[in-house]
Amino acid sequence: MSKSSVLLFQRITPSYRVPVFRRLHEELQVVLCYSDATVNGVASHLHGIEFQNELLPGGFFLGRSNLFSQKILSVLRKHRPSVVICEYAFGNFTFWKLLLLRPFMGYRLIGWSHGIKNRDMVLDEKSMHFKTTGFFLKRLDAVLLYSEQRRQRLVERMPSLAEKTFVAHNTLDTTLHTEVYQRYQERNRDALKRELGISTRFTLCFLGRLRDSKRIDLILEIWEKLRASHDIGLVLIGDGPERQRLEKYREEPGLFAPGAIHDVEESGKYLAACDAMIMPGYVGLSIVHAFAFGLPMITCRSTKKGPFHSPEIEYLKDGVNGFFCDSDADTLAGCVERLILDSDLLTKMKQNALDTVQNEANVDRMITGFSDAIEYVTGQGKSTS
Repeated sequence: MSKSSVLLFQRITPSYRVPVFRRLHEELQVVLCYSDATVNGVASHLHGIEFQNELLPGGFFLGRSNLFSQKILSVLRKHRPSVVICEYAFGNFTFWKLLLLRPFMGYRLIGWSHGIKNRDMVLDEKSMHFKTTGFFLKRLDAVLLYSEQRRQRLVERMPSLAEKTFVAHNTLDTTLHTEVYQRYQERNRDALKRELGISTRFTLCFLGRLRDSKRIDLILEIWEKLRASHDIGLVLIGDGPERQRLEKYREEPGLFAPGAIHDVEESGKYLAACDAMIMPGYVGLSIVHAFAFGLPMITCRSTKKGPFHSPEIEYLKDGVNGFFCDSDADTLAGCVERLILDSDLLTKMKQNALDTVQNEANVDRMITGFSDAIEYVTGQGKSTS
């Protein structure tokens, strides 16, 4: 194979990433390299990856969930890449191997990373983690971040990185999600709700892992407060250790917990029947999922006590496509109640959520970020400074 390949190393390939990686291969000829493993409860998706890829031997080093290693030498020899992109993380030994092998194999190395930890973004501190990260980012050929806010903060602290730092706005395959939403919009919404057994006038939803950092306890408290005076339902899509909290509500009408749903068509059916998404804990890519189905996002503003949101939180505009609230049940319930009582506000926010996906969180912007970084390291593009 000619020395023109671009290899993308991932520990695993979650199902939601497959359409994005397919686009990267189709448009930029990127070859995905990944392992069959489970990281933080998320397993590699091994079906439907019909585009060129490499399944690597790999797994946890010494059985530790925060240390991951893959065998990479044979795939590097096979493809002789000109560019390699890899998740930058302290515990990702594949990255460190690629950094050490770079002088001998002659490829350009791009680190794909948050750049700044979620906690450090809120505390605005130059932690030891940040200082160490900066030391190694300076030694890469280019840096690819998840959001513009992270790039701005990183460059403020390390101006020397400005020229080679790019943004691949992190998102989902919004084209697919929007198409699914439009199909459900063409159906009678009341009939869709009846099909799912939802009879409440207003329905909140949550989508994600049921774990304590997502504050499932607070979601249930808010729902209990609101249903005392409003006809409100709650849909919880996901699974995890916090599922045990739902046992006491097993016989309660208005609560729906279908478990984890990875199929966009199936989860989309529930989202299309809901009115808003609530997530008091940290927010990640679920905000894109919500917006693609016209659901305003209600969450808590970050403080020194948390939540420490992921980079995707930059899509949320307070009062426009969702709400930032204080981290207490009364304030959060008040924000939900505003949408229950003001149908015009709800309609406007739902449209703004859809517009955000169309204009800001679309997958084309993510692909462009990868393209810009690749062109920069190969000498075909301009810097971002």
